[in-house]
Amino acid sequence: MFAVILIHIIVFLMQILYAFFKIKRTKKKILIASRQGNKLSENMQLLADALKKEYPEYEIKIISFKGKNSFAGMVQSLKYIILTMYHLADSRLCILDGYNMPVSVLKHKKALKVVQMWHALMAVKKFGYQILDKPNGYKTQVAKALRMHEQYDLVIAGGEGSRKHFAEAFNMPLEKILPLGAPIVDTLLQEPDSTIIKTYPQILEKETILYAPTFRKNRQLDINSLIKAFDFDRYNLVIKLHPLDKQLLKDNRIIIDKKFSTEEIMKVCDIVVTDYSALSLSAAIMNKKLFFYIPDAVEYKTNQGLNIDIESQFNEYCFTDVNNLISSINNKYYRKKQVKDFANYYMNVSEDNCTKMIVQSLSVFVKVV
Repeated sequence: MFAVILIHIIVFLMQILYAFFKIKRTKKKILIASRQGNKLSENMQLLADALKKEYPEYEIKIISFKGKNSFAGMVQSLKYIILTMYHLADSRLCILDGYNMPVSVLKHKKALKVVQMWHALMAVKKFGYQILDKPNGYKTQVAKALRMHEQYDLVIAGGEGSRKHFAEAFNMPLEKILPLGAPIVDTLLQEPDSTIIKTYPQILEKETILYAPTFRKNRQLDINSLIKAFDFDRYNLVIKLHPLDKQLLKDNRIIIDKKFSTEEIMKVCDIVVTDYSALSLSAAIMNKKLFFYIPDAVEYKTNQGLNIDIESQFNEYCFTDVNNLISSINNKYYRKKQVKDFANYYMNVSEDNCTKMIVQSLSVFVKVV
């Protein structure tokens, strides 16, 4: 396979360059590397701030980048890879929130420890080693060449209910998956940012529904069906698309927010509609009315696969038909016991102490060099 041969060539060249970088002495440095966006997510930034406070003698180096499918994007990606390699060479600890090629494929100093703090609170949908050779997954040969999710010393998972799923996805033993929540969990029950209401004053006028779907690989989500069925006289509609979803929505009746994080905007909403997104857990922790709209359930299960049987767990509030969804929302009666049970099972940790527990778990790696 040409792709596998190309990967091996690239890795060989990376190893040569990295050997020169490793001549540097290991420093009191913690590298936080993300490929989720051009700036750190709120979750990773909260951890970075806590580490700076806990270990003032350490340099906290942040590298955050999201590549684009263009020539310029490829050049930027190359710069990101080389910069990551340079800082890996003299760091004591590296913290990730997704797959990172230099971390997984290179031969590191024994002093370097790697912690994966996945960018989602839970694994609703299957990923990684769970979907090898599936339509939305990597081919086994490619995954082996990329050494996918290898060299992690620890993985920070959401809660006990997600440990097995993360262990399977990362192909790691269960004891290396720590159910410590995530820094952002500490903020979910805090008061919302006051500037949200100032930015969107209409939120105070009637009930507000947040629609936050997950990303569909190789195809675009049909949002127009939901918009056509929506009762704008009765509700506000806020749409937060996945960062990878580039479709443009133009409708003055909709609040298409790009200023605030999804968790922050969720705080001022009364109802949350999602699908296979881990944001469902954030909504559950906030005790919101939670609905699932999954018109492509059969196709999604085939191409991606699910770790959670949403239709069974939320049988009253899970829909494939948009009109049935709207009808259920209009029915004001809602049994929140399902939401509470969901939150308790998948996030059975303190909801204001996650960051502290995570920083404490990392202390074993942050030693005097």
